[in-house]
Amino acid sequence: MDKETFLKRIQGFVEGVPLIVLGSGATVPYGLPTMSQLAEQLETEINFNSDDRDNYEVWNEFKNKLQKTGDLETALQETRVTEAILKRVIKCTWNFVNEADKKAFDKIISNPQEFHLINLLKHFGTSQRELRVITTNYDRLAEYASSYTNGFAYTGFTNNYVGNHIAEAADQKYKQLDHYGYLIKIWKIHGSLDWFKNGEGVVRSFPHSQYIADNHSPCIITPGAEKYRESLQDPFRSILTQIDKDFSNASSFLCIGYGFNDEHVHPKLLSKAKNDNIPVVLATKEISKAAKREILNSDIQKYALIEDNGKNGTRVFLSDHEEEIVYDNEDFWSVSGLMSILK
Repeated sequence: MDKETFLKRIQGFVEGVPLIVLGSGATVPYGLPTMSQLAEQLETEINFNSDDRDNYEVWNEFKNKLQKTGDLETALQETRVTEAILKRVIKCTWNFVNEADKKAFDKIISNPQEFHLINLLKHFGTSQRELRVITTNYDRLAEYASSYTNGFAYTGFTNNYVGNHIAEAADQKYKQLDHYGYLIKIWKIHGSLDWFKNGEGVVRSFPHSQYIADNHSPCIITPGAEKYRESLQDPFRSILTQIDKDFSNASSFLCIGYGFNDEHVHPKLLSKAKNDNIPVVLATKEISKAAKREILNSDIQKYALIEDNGKNGTRVFLSDHEEEIVYDNEDFWSVSGLMSILK
């Protein structure tokens, strides 16, 4: 397929306003850690004394499973972690990701021209009054990008120094905004660096907080079995309800750096794509095995998977093309590469 035909195909797939799904691959280029880097940090930072027998043995069991599987989520799912271990994992994860987030923020405000997610949101935000972003990440990069647009960003919490959770406010209050061009709903299904739970179980947002306040714990869902229990509680329960509505209304999906390995997102996405025959575009550094399994072997009739071919070019899998397509010396898989297609 010649390049011009390919470009028009992708433009047609995401014509209008797609539902945008951001995975870790969307923020890694800006210095946020990968899952493997997080796993290394947890192994290095968390230790238990042998006198603390229960936690010591369970943590060693986790580390052994991690070394065998090489997968953080699998190791945590297969280990019955104690409450003490879970608290340490959450705290260590928050500190590690928050430090990377702060460095990314400093770079972004110093040189926003290099933060291409801004241009992506601007591109789609100009055509409608509502833009929907679902992210599996804890970081604030979607919020940073939104701040450089003419859109009003809403994550399910009021925009105060101490934000309260009102998931429905996006539809009830922020739908009509006289001084903004559009509404950007950012649904963070695994929590945010800004969200904290107090001793009474109340979750509030402390925007851009750089430390964990006394008597609070980060409200983030870490990989492992606990993620399913936590997702049944607010704010996650309400956010998932809002996501269901957005999936129902989606006309296409644009996935950036997403690995198709989250049970709260990809089953609904795939079902919508199959049943309503709407396009799925995935752009990422390396297409995950899960993504290839879920999409290439599915009944989805319109898809485009775009990845780095490892040789300074781009590899593409298209729904109506039997063979993979390679474009030498072309970057179409990064956010800046996507913008070269869309503009």
